[in-house]
Amino acid sequence: MASLGHVAVGMAAGRLWYRPGEPRRLISLAGSMVAFSALSLAPDLDVIAFRFGIPYSAPFGHRGAAHSILAALVLGTVAALATG
Repeated sequence: MASLGHVAVGMAAGRLWYRPGEPRRLISLAGSMVAFSALSLAPDLDVIAFRFGIPYSAPFGHRGAAHSILAALVLGTVAALATG
């Protein structure tokens, strides 16, 4: 259920990022909202660690390294560079 918060933040970020009429924007408002929602869910991909037997409280468990400020900065930088 907490992932709904991630999606809501991603949709809001997509709306803020999208500026109609700007020639460099290659995706629509809906596309930007979907893309930012997918990016906002990226920290929760660490649940895959459960499949490999990594416990919740481990440094690479859920809410571990993927939920750090460093991971957010790296992912944000990559996304900013990718979108031009």
